[in-house]
Amino acid sequence: MSPGRQRLQRPRLGALAAAAVAFVLLLVLATAKAGDPALYPARSGQAITIFLVDNGFHSDIAAPTAEIEAGGGALAQAARETSDQPWTLIGWGDARFYEASSPALSRVPDGLAALMGGRPTVVHLEGVWSRPDLVWTSGVRPIDCELSSNQCATETPLRGTCHA
Repeated sequence: MSPGRQRLQRPRLGALAAAAVAFVLLLVLATAKAGDPALYPARSGQAITIFLVDNGFHSDIAAPTAEIEAGGGALAQAARETSDQPWTLIGWGDARFYEASSPALSRVPDGLAALMGGRPTVVHLEGVWSRPDLVWTSGVRPIDCELSSNQCATETPLRGTCHA
């Protein structure tokens, strides 16, 4: 290729890259929206503690059932129908992997396929009779979140400002 031809291609490549960056920036700005001030931050005295519970295969979020039910809606109804316990574990994952009862090693292919996505998923709710840190001796981390009751009931809890 001649030197004159290389000089013409470099500016085109730079212009193409600049156009791509401008397009992505335009998309970000066009789809951005402000948060709901009723959800975050929590008013003084309204912050709650949730827990991250790791059982070795799945991680669940444990939240006070009363806080989930306070917001109404499908999650509150499901929590009420699942259990009358004071805490609710909330988990989400690949349906085939989550529901399987076969030995763990035989589920490795399902686990790997779950990482690729595109498969049916399920939400798992389970009642817990006490605060998770009093029920289990390991695999439980309190997450100090500035969540309001409304946010606990309507949002994925870890989307708030949380500190482990």
